[in-house]
Amino acid sequence: MLTELILHLHKENIHNIPLFLTPLGIKASNDLIGMINILANKQTKFKFKGDNLLLEFISNHLNPIIRYNMQLSLNTFMPIKDYKIPILRQKVEDADCSGVYVFIHKSGKFGIGSALSCRDRLQDHLNSFYGHRPTTFLHKWILDNGGIESVRWAPLITYDNIVQEWFSHNFNSPLSVGGSKILQGFGQYIARLLEQCVYTYNKPFLSMYSQDRNIIFFTFTFKYEEMSQDLNHLHTYQAWGDKEMTKLLAESNSFNSLADMLGLTVGTIRNNMNWAKGIKITDKESGKKTTVYLVEKGASIRTQALSSQLAPKDLYPKIELFNRTLYDLIPGRIHAIDINTLEDFGNYASQRELWINLNPNSLDEFNNLGSLSKERIFLNSRISRFMNVAKPGGISTELGNFYFCRHPEFLSGMSKAASGFFAVNINTGVAEYFENNSQPLDDRLTVRNHRKNNTVSKRGFRYINKDVFIKYFPNAIAVLGSTYNLNKEQLKNLPLND
Repeated sequence: MLTELILHLHKENIHNIPLFLTPLGIKASNDLIGMINILANKQTKFKFKGDNLLLEFISNHLNPIIRYNMQLSLNTFMPIKDYKIPILRQKVEDADCSGVYVFIHKSGKFGIGSALSCRDRLQDHLNSFYGHRPTTFLHKWILDNGGIESVRWAPLITYDNIVQEWFSHNFNSPLSVGGSKILQGFGQYIARLLEQCVYTYNKPFLSMYSQDRNIIFFTFTFKYEEMSQDLNHLHTYQAWGDKEMTKLLAESNSFNSLADMLGLTVGTIRNNMNWAKGIKITDKESGKKTTVYLVEKGASIRTQALSSQLAPKDLYPKIELFNRTLYDLIPGRIHAIDINTLEDFGNYASQRELWINLNPNSLDEFNNLGSLSKERIFLNSRISRFMNVAKPGGISTELGNFYFCRHPEFLSGMSKAASGFFAVNINTGVAEYFENNSQPLDDRLTVRNHRKNNTVSKRGFRYINKDVFIKYFPNAIAVLGSTYNLNKEQLKNLPLND
């Protein structure tokens, strides 16, 4: 069946969009074929009436009409008709259909996505813009560059929503949890495939284009026992503030909403569900670390960690170099080791220097991450996590695959933390104390550079180290948020950082 669907998609591909399946796409296709094959077993009589009708329904929807609201250019997909957001009373063609949609910013930058219902997914995006759901790069960038008034939205490539059609015509034929997953998997298959192809060949900036062609979520989770589970039966996921489970913090029927309540990622929720040791989170009010225990109601607690919970050092063996040890490496430098020869390809002063040198064509992508914290997360997930371990295949870069190593005594925890400082407003004379460079007046890199060079920022601030400021102005108090007023004469003779 899936073969027939893909062949039909090729016939309907009037714009000659390059169609292909990534490794994840091939796996997803095989998983979906296996799911549909369960329905084809004539010896099986399913518990739920809808499951017994589902195979025939899918068989009758292998040739959907693909509609294109687009002009294909060399650099982007341009919709023939687009819309202001929010939609409000605008009549939108194919809004309730499945397919690929696009956001186009007034600058020409665009982002794409796919959905079973384009209208429903747009509402999800609007909730993110309004701060009611987690935000992604697309939402943050648009809000920082003109807001939602600066973008237009449109369904781009659409086809009839077969999930909606099923429930419209078969409301008296209930599906099991498994049957519903098969229906939704089949319904979203074309949209996911097209999204991956558009993403790969048109590199949408607002979708944070990456060289990783598997970045589009394209997978199906399915268990045969779900064919006997009532779709109306909901899982209950709970977060407890104590191991004895007497203090309930949050409760939800989905990982997504529980993650929103706790300020965690869905992956963190999934990895730590029913985990005996719990997970440490920061209390928003007190700022203190506390342990939270995540459990599925009725499930047993596990004491063995999932592989996805383990750090690379617990998953992979420690690297063994050729004719030398890790202690022979240059202290303070990060070495890129060729995975075949185990010889140095190069050594670098920082993760940033290493990544830029090994990926010379991705400098713009790296610089567009937007903040130091995002850079740090990006680099740590690719370098620090795999330091000194023999990850199978190494870490992929534009110049090849490498292991990353450093002297064992050079630990990240040994780096000296930045001391506190006073931010002096040279226009008003007010000096405010901050504990570190991560504060609201200027970004962290700007603060660090002006502290080092004793210069004034564009916002009109001089950043003076705590010990220096207290030496010259002993009545100043070095407590976060405290202020000290300087007169004109003092402003003219501000001390210099050593």
